[in-house]
Amino acid sequence: MEGMTPDIARSGDGLTPETAVHVVAVNEAYSWLAVKHLRVTGHALIRKGDRRYDEMAATDASGQSRHDYFDVTPFFERYLPMANQPWRPPVARRPLTIRRACASIAVDVTVAR
Repeated sequence: MEGMTPDIARSGDGLTPETAVHVVAVNEAYSWLAVKHLRVTGHALIRKGDRRYDEMAATDASGQSRHDYFDVTPFFERYLPMANQPWRPPVARRPLTIRRACASIAVDVTVAR
């Protein structure tokens, strides 16, 4: 495909998540659509198994709408590693109390975190 790197152009047709185009950066998905003369009308991030996909809604010059899928898992693994972890509720923390003896005087300091 003219204007795209061969690896991206051959990675998939983008018609389903299973045949998604593999991209390393999100701007590559927009470049893919621009090369095909498609205008983006919507975007969604979907998760299927351990993979992340950008689902791009787009229209062509005749107004025909379509959806293209881009595997953005490498982006999440590299830049957002916490996004691939299951959600856990925050841990309640107790205030930290430090006791320090100064000569014959004991001082308690409570530090809120």
